[in-house]
Amino acid sequence: MNFIRTSILLFCLGFLMVSCGGKASVPPKPAVPAPIRPLKIICFGGGSTAGVGLPSEQAYPALLQGIFESAKLPHSVVNAGIKGESTWGATERITWVLQQHFDVFVLEQGWEDALKGVSTDSTMAFLHELVAAVADVQPAALLMVLYPSRSPDLALRIEELLTVQGAPILLRMPESLAYWQADGLYPNKAGQQKLAADVWNIILSKTSGQ
Repeated sequence: MNFIRTSILLFCLGFLMVSCGGKASVPPKPAVPAPIRPLKIICFGGGSTAGVGLPSEQAYPALLQGIFESAKLPHSVVNAGIKGESTWGATERITWVLQQHFDVFVLEQGWEDALKGVSTDSTMAFLHELVAAVADVQPAALLMVLYPSRSPDLALRIEELLTVQGAPILLRMPESLAYWQADGLYPNKAGQQKLAADVWNIILSKTSGQ
């Protein structure tokens, strides 16, 4: 009886293989995602970008580079931050910085002006010039403006003007004192980590699959 059952099973198996072209069905392999092209990110700004008061590896551009490396993404980050640079000084320097290729430009300006008592009108004029310079050189680049939240009047003016312009993505710096050093002038380690995470999330959402 066992011999008969075995014979029947073998016959059925053979029939199925013949009807399928003599080969067993193999599930298709999952599609391999297209490689993400390398991006170059320039972080341009003042002391918050430079990481004043902290080791250089704790400034948000260095932390952002670390995030990319951990995610095995072939992106490179340039820290073009200078302590104490006003928006006026930035307009003098940005032409040189814009000579290199970039895909993402993070512009952090305005806070140094607020610390020095520069008028909001003056800050806004130079900030508008900086945004226009980046857009003129590389209109297809992802442009983020990282702006101060601890100067309410300036923050409101930046939101109003740049939202009307519609060009850059606005990223407000953390306001809580928990993210700032004891003197309240520049972000602490936690603040830099938050900046890196915020910039990472924007880049990831805007450039995935490129």
